[in-house]
Order: sequence, then C-alpha cells, then structure tokens
Amino acid sequence: MPEEQLKKIIVVAKKIAISYKKSLKVDEVNILHASGTNAGQSVNHFHIHVVPRKKADGLNLWYETKKEVVTNFDKILEKARLTK
Repeated sequence: MPEEQLKKIIVVAKKIAISYKKSLKVDEVNILHASGTNAGQSVNHFHIHVVPRKKADGLNLWYETKKEVVTNFDKILEKARLTK
C-alpha cells in the first residue's frame, strides 16, 4: 500500500477511535491490522479494526507467546531491524 494512502487511513482510524470514546463512553481502543493469513487476516485486502474497549471486557486480542519466541527475542529483533 502506498504510504500516502496509509497515512490517510490512520488519520481516519484516529477519528473513529475518538468518536468511539465519546459516543460509546469508552476510555480505550485497540487499532489493529493483520497482514496475511498467518497473522489472522481472513479478508484479503487492507483493513484496520478499531475496537472499543472497557475495563475487564473479557476480550483478549493478544496471543499466548511461545516460550521459544520470548527466549530468542533478541535474535528475532536483530533480524527484523530496519536498514536505511
């Protein structure tokens, strides 16, 4: 996705989040994007989820981290570093 389009989309996501806070009386939101089926994407196009959240709402949008991912995090981070 071109960066200019992505910038416009995140601005709209922010506006939606602010609107949710006011209209739904929530204090927090999650803004999520999944890219690819292994990341949980079920619809093959770019989209963002803006999820209103309340304390103790019982919704878990995070995953259980496997122990090997945690112990190898430094190696993973080094491989993932952005280069100029």
